[in-house]
Amino acid sequence: MDKHTIDQIKGLLLSSDEAVETAILALYTRQTEDEQSYSTTRHSNGRGFTAFDAKTGSYFARWILSGRHLDGRFLAKARAMTMKYAKQLAEVAEANYSIHIPEDHFVDTSRDCTPPVFTECP
Repeated sequence: MDKHTIDQIKGLLLSSDEAVETAILALYTRQTEDEQSYSTTRHSNGRGFTAFDAKTGSYFARWILSGRHLDGRFLAKARAMTMKYAKQLAEVAEANYSIHIPEDHFVDTSRDCTPPVFTECP
């Protein structure tokens, strides 16, 4: 983890609201499809949210996917939550992954969001 150290990730999370939202989406994307559907952690695979954070993290991710931003106490809670995942986020950053979110996620906020597509960058 030369390029993206855990301390660098933590610094970014502390200084950037956008980084917090991106981290929430990255963690949500790493959840399995059934974990995303049920807002839980069903597999002990070290990916995505822990069982303790799955419901809240999934809620935050769906909120962001609906085109809204976290603010106030929700942003503060998301920031604190993502700090716990700095090692996992550093691994994601080091693997050079990018989150691609289909445009239709930002149109109809009344329906349940389908997870974004998590692909490797060229």
